[in-house]
Amino acid sequence: MILVINLAKFKIGYWSGTDRHTKISIILYIHKHSDPYFDEIDQSKSLLFLHPENGISGFVHIELTGSKNQIHSMKLEIHPKAKALIFDLDGTLSDSLPVHIASWHAVCNKLNCTFDEQIIVEMTGAPTISFAERIKAEQNLEIEADEIARMKQKEFRKNINRIKPHQAVIELMKKAHGKIPMAVGTGASRTSALLQMKELGIDHLFDFVVTSDDVLNHKPEPETFLKCAELMNTEPQFCQVFEDGELGMQAAQTAGMILTDVRPFVTDPFK
Repeated sequence: MILVINLAKFKIGYWSGTDRHTKISIILYIHKHSDPYFDEIDQSKSLLFLHPENGISGFVHIELTGSKNQIHSMKLEIHPKAKALIFDLDGTLSDSLPVHIASWHAVCNKLNCTFDEQIIVEMTGAPTISFAERIKAEQNLEIEADEIARMKQKEFRKNINRIKPHQAVIELMKKAHGKIPMAVGTGASRTSALLQMKELGIDHLFDFVVTSDDVLNHKPEPETFLKCAELMNTEPQFCQVFEDGELGMQAAQTAGMILTDVRPFVTDPFK
C-alpha cells in the first residue's frame, strides 16, 4: 500500500501499485478532519510516495473502521448501508464552478476590484450572499453585499447554458432513480438550483430539493442535509452524501451521514 498526501487540497489517499511500471488505482480519500483514521493504518505496509506520471487506472474499494467519522469510498458507488442519497449540486452534479468563477470575475471587473479564486476553494457550498459579503469586506467596497450578490446571480444565469454535467455522478444518480429516495442539498438559491437542474435535464429525477432559501444555517452547518433526511423520512446515519466542497463535507460529517468525496471523479475547475 502506498500513502499519498496532497496537502494543497487537504486530501489523503491510499494508492495501490508497487513500482514505476505499475499503473496505480485510487482506493480512497480521507477528509482532513478524519485524523483518527491514522490510528487504523497497518504500519507493516510499505509506505512510499508516487509521482503523478505513474498514471491512474481503475478504482478499488476498501474500508477502514474504528472512528466515528465516515470514510468516502474512492469507488463511486452507493454504500450498502445507504437508504437514501443526497447530492450537492454545484461541483458535484453540475460542472458549474468554471461558470461561477467567470461570473465573479465579470462582477469584480465592473466594480474595479479583483476576484481571488481561492475563495471558491474555501467557500464552495456557501450561499452567494456569503461570497458577496467576503468580497465587499476584503475589497473595501461601498456597494451593499446584496447588490453584489444580485449582480453575480444575473451574470451566472446569463451563462447558464455553459454548465455541463459531471457524468460519473449523474450516471450513478440515474441508475439509482426510482430505487432509493434521492434529494439535492445545495447552497445555491432555489431559482439557481432549479435552473441548473433543468439545464442538465435532471430536474424530474429528485424527490426533494433543499436550497439556501430553505434553511437558516448553511453549510458547514448540517441543517441542509438534515432537512433532506427529514423530507425523505430517513435517519441521518443511513443517508449517503455526495459532495465536492469542504463546507459540505463538514456538514455531512456533523450530521453523522455517510460521505462520498466526488472530487476524484469530476473536472477540476482550476485546470
